[in-house]
Amino acid sequence: MLVLPGMPKGARERALVLGLTLLALALRLYGTGYALQLPSARPDEDRWVRVGLGLLEDPDPRWFQWPTLHAYLLAVLYAAWGAFRLWRGDFPSWHAYMNEPQSIYLADQVLLRRYLSALISALAVPLTWMLGERLG
Repeated sequence: MLVLPGMPKGARERALVLGLTLLALALRLYGTGYALQLPSARPDEDRWVRVGLGLLEDPDPRWFQWPTLHAYLLAVLYAAWGAFRLWRGDFPSWHAYMNEPQSIYLADQVLLRRYLSALISALAVPLTWMLGERLG
């Protein structure tokens, strides 16, 4: 992104914030594949996957140790991913998608969760900028 000296001040600021947001996203996405095949290295990620999938069956998480908005966003993402995988023919039914054996490590859902977390955290850059603009 090129910020030219002749650009209006507001356009320069928006270009800078967009550039910083894209940089933040790139830095967060860089490590998303780290230790993906070692589920014992990150036991909490499997828990997040199970909570997100569980919300597709019952919208009450019954577990409030972590923020639930993230889990609900995961549920929406997993519903879309499940519909795609059904369409692609990976599973014979929605029931089969939702009830993969607990012994199977759900690497694709862990990776989707990491991508969602990276996106949410990168969006903190423009939100912080807007808050700073409002507060002066």
